[in-house]
Amino acid sequence: RHQAGIYICTASNGVGDPVQKQINLHVLYPPEIEVERGWVHSGEGYEAQLVCIVHAEPPAEVLWFRDTLRLDSTERRIMEVRGSRHTLLIRKVQSSDFGNYTCQADNQIGKAKQSLELSGKPNPATFRSHPMGRFRDSYNITWAVNSYTPIEEFKLYFRKLPLGSQP
Repeated sequence: RHQAGIYICTASNGVGDPVQKQINLHVLYPPEIEVERGWVHSGEGYEAQLVCIVHAEPPAEVLWFRDTLRLDSTERRIMEVRGSRHTLLIRKVQSSDFGNYTCQADNQIGKAKQSLELSGKPNPATFRSHPMGRFRDSYNITWAVNSYTPIEEFKLYFRKLPLGSQP
């Protein structure tokens, strides 16, 4: 597919001006799909965007599935296409929307599909504090969590490492 484009053929026999002809080469290939994010985080009442980038020649028909059920556009569920970017936009997410989704692309050459998960669970915590504490007998640990719902509980596990070892 990366060889597609405009090519120019030049012919010259040393007599007169060279002759040039241009050709536009189309390379046919089955769909290739990349997902922007395989795990999409949202919350009830919010909006979620699931995105598949689809490359294919000839252009592919893209379908969206929730588990094995084919999805159609509704007032709350909108399918948008901008170039190779295919988006499933879910407005006012409900708890029943959380789960596994698949974008499937088909053309005359072949078929491809990729899975995505829409989750209401908080993102994994990211630690903000420096790994090495400044004090010998205490350590102040800080972290941040991106969540659409209030965090009800934190569990922090720790272990003592031998001196000089890496975490």
